[in-house]
Amino acid sequence: LPDRIQIIYNKCGCDLYRKGLIVSKKLCICSEKSLLYNWESVFGQNKATVIRKNSILNGDESCVFEVRMDELGHPN
Repeated sequence: LPDRIQIIYNKCGCDLYRKGLIVSKKLCICSEKSLLYNWESVFGQNKATVIRKNSILNGDESCVFEVRMDELGHPN
């Protein structure tokens, strides 16, 4: 199985949402892409996948993202 890391934000960090300028759920794509960029910068392109599990903009209590890594080759 690939390595998985769960990232939880208890508040929406987007200024556009907090200032009431945008309330679209599509705004969460920005967080997904930002996480993907950061993880791929460390481990290489196409080594990570980011999946949004929960979203404050979807009415959830927190934003939850799961980062799935290709196997990194470390021992169990």
